[in-house]
Amino acid sequence: MTDPDRGAPEGAPPAEPLMAALPDADQLKKSGILWRAVEVLLGIGLLGMLVVLTIQIVGRLSGSSPAWTEEAARFIFMDGVFLGLAAGFRAGVHPRVSYLVARGPDWLKKLSLHATVVCSVSFFGVLAWKSVDLIVQQIRTNETSPALALSMWIITVPLAVGALLALIGTIQAVYFDKDLRNRMLQGEVIA
Repeated sequence: MTDPDRGAPEGAPPAEPLMAALPDADQLKKSGILWRAVEVLLGIGLLGMLVVLTIQIVGRLSGSSPAWTEEAARFIFMDGVFLGLAAGFRAGVHPRVSYLVARGPDWLKKLSLHATVVCSVSFFGVLAWKSVDLIVQQIRTNETSPALALSMWIITVPLAVGALLALIGTIQAVYFDKDLRNRMLQGEVIA
């Protein structure tokens, strides 16, 4: 049974608060060519995973699943996670404690944003640095994946790129996007 005023099932929560938690479409449109490229790569990765997993399912149903599909799906998923992480930090939808901060004094709100940046930059800086070390090691040892025989450094590059993009996205969201910063200070943008 539906509520005629809202068109939603009776007893269901209203959709407005759920939609308010998502980043504005206009906000994402203003994000620039770098973040649009990340979004396109994420879309291509999603489509790639769909194709690879479909091949895997059809193969299993026919009794001969190609061995490379499981490894390819895992690599595409892993790389998508790191690019998605960066996009999430740029949009300000990363996990953080904001309930008490949003209800606290203004100095606490501002301090929490700077603390978020310091923690994020520290974490992603170390992650990027160690990722580059791993890439160098994989190139030096000529490490390859078992099923696809790909050089593993190719698979690891999105980890380093994602860490650098998350670092850039955090700084951009807090210091260069006034609207998003104000929404974060008010506790409107939370994960």
